[in-house]
Amino acid sequence: MTRLWLVWRRLWETRTGKLVLPVVLTAASMALRMALVPWLGSRAPYMFFFPVVLVCAWWGGRLSGLTAVAVSAFASVWLLPPIGAFAITSLGDWLLTGFYLLVATTIALAANSAQALRVASQQEASRTREILDQMTAGFVVLDRDFRFVFLNAKGIELCGLPYEELIGRDARQLFGQAAEAMTRIQRVLERRESQEYEVYYPPYDRWYLHRAFPVREGAGIFVVDVTDRKRDEEAISQSRELLTRALTAARMGYWSWEIASGRVSWSDNLDAVHGLPEGSFGGSVDAFLELVHPQDRPGVEAAMRRALAEGSSYELEFRVVRPDGGIEWIAGRGEVEMGDGKAVRMTGLGSNVTARKKSEEERRLLAAIVSSSEDAIVSKALDGTITSWNRAAERIFGYESDEAVGKSIKLIFPPEKEEDFLAILDRVRRGERVEHYETLRKTKDGRIIEVALTVSPVHDDRGNIVGASKIARDVTALKATERERQRTRDMYLGILGHDLRNPLNTIVASLYTLDRILTDDARKVLSRMARSTQRMSRMIEQLLDFTRARLGEGIILDLSAGDLRDISHAVVEELEAQHPRRIRFEGKPVPGRFDSDRLAQAVANLVGNALQHGSPDEPVDVRVTSHNGHGRLEVENRGAPIPDAVKATIFEPFRRAETRQDSSGLGLGLYIAREIVRAHGGTIEVESADNRTTFAIELPSEKSPA
Repeated sequence: MTRLWLVWRRLWETRTGKLVLPVVLTAASMALRMALVPWLGSRAPYMFFFPVVLVCAWWGGRLSGLTAVAVSAFASVWLLPPIGAFAITSLGDWLLTGFYLLVATTIALAANSAQALRVASQQEASRTREILDQMTAGFVVLDRDFRFVFLNAKGIELCGLPYEELIGRDARQLFGQAAEAMTRIQRVLERRESQEYEVYYPPYDRWYLHRAFPVREGAGIFVVDVTDRKRDEEAISQSRELLTRALTAARMGYWSWEIASGRVSWSDNLDAVHGLPEGSFGGSVDAFLELVHPQDRPGVEAAMRRALAEGSSYELEFRVVRPDGGIEWIAGRGEVEMGDGKAVRMTGLGSNVTARKKSEEERRLLAAIVSSSEDAIVSKALDGTITSWNRAAERIFGYESDEAVGKSIKLIFPPEKEEDFLAILDRVRRGERVEHYETLRKTKDGRIIEVALTVSPVHDDRGNIVGASKIARDVTALKATERERQRTRDMYLGILGHDLRNPLNTIVASLYTLDRILTDDARKVLSRMARSTQRMSRMIEQLLDFTRARLGEGIILDLSAGDLRDISHAVVEELEAQHPRRIRFEGKPVPGRFDSDRLAQAVANLVGNALQHGSPDEPVDVRVTSHNGHGRLEVENRGAPIPDAVKATIFEPFRRAETRQDSSGLGLGLYIAREIVRAHGGTIEVESADNRTTFAIELPSEKSPA
């Protein structure tokens, strides 16, 4: 059956087939009409031929339709009763036949035209579809319920589903995550206005450009995948942002001068580069030159004119004046662009180099200071290699700069001091600063000199330690002078102490002898002489103790079991006899191994100091406590606080006597007390504020019995 149909269609599409079709259909129609003669008789002889004409004209074209008209008219006149054999007997038969021919011909022509229009429309639709399918943009049509009614090939590809699954589907169900797109399409449907927008669709990770417009069915939408463009724009934007950040960080910007118009445009950050408020640049060459320092302006103008004349570039550094009168240094570079043999544009860069200029000036100043310094200033790498050597270093150590630079710093180390090399470098690597370090160094001629060193780590721009800077001062002569002065002083005090002690002992013995034979009145005078002699004896003992400490012998102790409270209380009782109701004592047992006489001497010095310098109307408090294996003695008096300048050196010898005009001693009491405490392994400190001064001693102790 299928084969017969194919044969028939091929026959029909030929010219012969289009002529055979009317004959066949007319014969079939005539057979039907003749079969109905018993019922219809001679009525409506042409009624069954109109469909034949219509079908032949629609499917076979104009020739087939007109052939059907002719064949059907012939058949009705010749074969159908009552006319038969062209027996047209009346005017009515002629009119009826003519009317049929007219109507049938009209139907044939009209059907052929309609078919031609249909075919043309189909061809136009096919061409339109072909054009739409060739487009690189997707095109879809949605009805008013968001259902797909048309998609071109690209639209199908973008949707990612077969055509059959898309037609009739609700776009909101398929692409609901693109909420912005659905909102815009709804606006097109409701307001009948066009919309153009970009939308990001997360499931595909793609960007799309939509151009939506109203159509008869609802909304037509052109869809273009702009992901690559968006990513390119994003990359360009990021690159531009990075460039802007880099230029801003480098304090640099770019500019362009359109020579014909005279207009100068520059990047936003060039305002800041030139020290101007944002947006304040005038936008012309004259406005730029007005910023340039008057002394530098002629040079800048000359460089720009030369570049324009030669079609070349220029590069120079100049100053600009900020609105507040401050100065900024600018490194400028310009390059000419040529067109038709003449300069049309100049573009370039400007960067702020003020910090570099200041750094260069500081380096020049530092170099001048280093060069003219009386101290040796040496820099070295972390392995000890010398990297710089100033003139003072040449003078002090005897090596010329080219002899020292590149050599190890051990060049100036005596053999016995080479351990200093590693110790100092270790501290430098840890970022520590070595200050006022006195040691020995060796000169080129082999002399050993005494130097005072200050060594500091050197950091690079990232904060890494890359070397060390050393300042060395030759203190050989100074130290020799100090040692000679100290030796002379110590010898004098030692001799003085010993030479005074013998006659003083004779005087004391004589006073005891006289005490037994003199009257009561004479004994009063004798008592005053004895007190003065005791005071002189104490001063001599202090001088001897000081001399021993300074000569390196230290305070010699005779340790035995004792109690800090008992020792202190005994001293307080002795002093209370001379200063009634001036001393308050409280204490707890603090057992330990002490030199009782020496410790009593230290306590007496502290309490006597408090009685002498404290307010005479206020008591002196003496407290003995124990804490964490240490005994603590505090001596507190009221009165004017000790100035900070005095407090810093209060335990040094002779300092107190030098700072008080009313002092009756040598200023050795606190120094001797400190040395005694140190000899016991303890510490001594002073606090003075708010009209209270407290001297505190801490000594190692034994655990008190329960």
